[in-house]
Amino acid sequence: MNETRGAMVSDDGLAPGTDALAEAIRKDGGTKVKTLHVATDPSWSDARVRLQAEVFGVVGDVANRMIT
Repeated sequence: MNETRGAMVSDDGLAPGTDALAEAIRKDGGTKVKTLHVATDPSWSDARVRLQAEVFGVVGDVANRMIT
């Protein structure tokens, strides 16, 4: 389980669950876990560009490891 994982959450009250998931991944040996809490609404209305950039960053990390 040492692949890149991303856990992103808005201000919808689910941050504790997201943090618990990230911690469980770390305890299981995952070292490439990125958590991100953004002050936005649950549909990311005013932060969609940031969400897109973060998702592409995680996908790019995975793709780069597959190529090399």
